[in-house]
Amino acid sequence: MGRHAAGAGFLDGLLAAPDLGRIVCCADNADLAAPFATAAAAAGRPDLARWTPVFRPDLIAAQTPTLVIPDPNLAMHAWRRRRFRQRGYSIVGVTHTTAMQPVMDMIAGLLDAPVQGWDALVCTSAAVRAMVERLLDERAAYLEDRFGATRIPRPRLPVIPLGVRARDHVRDGALRSDLRGRLGIAPDDVAFLYVGRLDALGKTNPLPMLLALGAATRAPGLPRAHLILAGWFARPAEEAQVRAAAASVCPHVVLHLLDGRNAAVKAGIRSAADVFVLLVDNVQETFGLAPVEAMAAGLPVVVTDWNGFKDTVRDGVDGFRIPTALPQPPLGLDLALGYETGQTSYDAYVGGASQFTAIDGPAAADACRRLLADPALRARMGAAGAERAAALFDWAVVLRRWRALWDELDAVRLSDEAEQAPRRADAEPVPARPDPFNVFAAWPTTALHAGTPVSFVGPDDPSAWRARLALPLAAVLPDSLPSTEEALAMLAALSRAGTLAAGDAAAAAGTGRTARLIRGLAWLAKLGLVRVG
Repeated sequence: MGRHAAGAGFLDGLLAAPDLGRIVCCADNADLAAPFATAAAAAGRPDLARWTPVFRPDLIAAQTPTLVIPDPNLAMHAWRRRRFRQRGYSIVGVTHTTAMQPVMDMIAGLLDAPVQGWDALVCTSAAVRAMVERLLDERAAYLEDRFGATRIPRPRLPVIPLGVRARDHVRDGALRSDLRGRLGIAPDDVAFLYVGRLDALGKTNPLPMLLALGAATRAPGLPRAHLILAGWFARPAEEAQVRAAAASVCPHVVLHLLDGRNAAVKAGIRSAADVFVLLVDNVQETFGLAPVEAMAAGLPVVVTDWNGFKDTVRDGVDGFRIPTALPQPPLGLDLALGYETGQTSYDAYVGGASQFTAIDGPAAADACRRLLADPALRARMGAAGAERAAALFDWAVVLRRWRALWDELDAVRLSDEAEQAPRRADAEPVPARPDPFNVFAAWPTTALHAGTPVSFVGPDDPSAWRARLALPLAAVLPDSLPSTEEALAMLAALSRAGTLAAGDAAAAAGTGRTARLIRGLAWLAKLGLVRVG
């Protein structure tokens, strides 16, 4: 999946950066952090193999000024941070596929979460930023209508592209000769290449590409054309459908189906090709790494004028961007409703929108025909694309933009910019995830607090206390309880005094955990050793 490749590339680029500085892996547990340690060691930086729990904002703040997350879920992490200190660190998320309902919920939730001016959601393309802004516009309009809100702060939405390691994609003459020889592609033949999942619903419908190549190869006197589909089929039935469609609409094009997950195929496929083609028609695509990888390899590209391709491919320079059109709203409300109610799947939602995405077929055919017929044009566009990929999209360049963003946010965080929704001492830091002793305060007879009288009612023999503490079922969550020694110290103080205020009994343990131990007295009351109230 594209987001997995992008995340792996980001990590590789980060670990290869010469001025990396301090970096910490935040994960739910040490086992999940282990692959990071392995990657850091492989990059020659075993000193970077630090781990801190992602659910401990106090520890994160002590380790780093910036928490980078691999999705748009700033809200979840901002609420967690709010329990500690909102200026503790910056949170920076990133967009990948934004058509999924959970992701749209994450984005819409940014407006009522405690996201601060020193946080940011990185959008990988201008088109994605426009989509995010539209979601936020709709959410803000609702908040205005519902609550009369007049001040609704927006998160920062910088645009930073995904990256590639350009040198990894330089074409190799030996690999080209070998793979073309095995596929039967003659030196003067022209090979068009598609790389990615072959999924008409969830990725892109290949039919417009087949139609364009069919139309482009009808004219006499052109070189023999090949189409290499280097990917994998999401559904077994689709392979037969693609073969049938190709035989019907582009019979003069030689079709090659290769497993794009195979390491040998991945290593040589761009070397074997002459033109890259990707006519995406699906809203799940937000940036599109494959054309940038092709540009880095020196291939001219034919792509749709769609999403992030608008930022990466210069029409008429690095290749051709083929015009597209979508119906105007509200013509897709049935698609949204079906997905929302579970009557249709995510694939059906994005595939349904794809079905009604128009692609300029004659323009696509003309682009393919021109590149098929003109080796000089292919060379010129390929060279321009390779130069652009190295100058703008190499990870070394892209990470400089990330580092500049982190520095900018850190400066804002340390400035006197006001917090959004500062914490109130008398209010829950996370309203929807409150202290159970607060939200369920109506359940008990009374509340146990520092001034509550606590009386000793247990046996006089301290060995009996220890035995009671060790009974089966005495401790169902031991890690949250006072230690055995703390409990025994409180019981000893109570047995001497008879009755103490809860705060004084807890302080008698001498461990400095008075607030935590007060609740432990309720546990001792459950065991019949003390009485509260």
